[in-house]
Amino acid sequence: MTVLTFANQIVGALKWRTAARWLATEKKEPSLFQMVETTSVGSFFGQLIPPQISAVMARWIIAQPEERRGGWAVKSTIFEQMFDLLVLVCAGLAGLSMFMLHVSGAAAVGVVLLSLVVGLAGLR
Repeated sequence: MTVLTFANQIVGALKWRTAARWLATEKKEPSLFQMVETTSVGSFFGQLIPPQISAVMARWIIAQPEERRGGWAVKSTIFEQMFDLLVLVCAGLAGLSMFMLHVSGAAAVGVVLLSLVVGLAGLR
């Protein structure tokens, strides 16, 4: 369980790193170790407050002063969390289509794929 939890923190940091690189100007980004550490702190406080808020707060607090002023840590965290929201919305649409419209499982998978394509195009 510990290994899986740590792996989840690494994946979270990698998602944040990808989002940060997409939004970054010519700033020096934190190392992967620092990103995993910050993500872990955010997850820890996510036991007390909503994890979406704790991740933004931890990344903002731990960020360097120039990163705080530019909003780099906060902007990249929110952008990264949009992908998580997109997956939840797409899965929810598929679930609703199965239960309310009585579509088959295969059609629900089609709903997920179609809504993911539309959502990813919208996020771009």
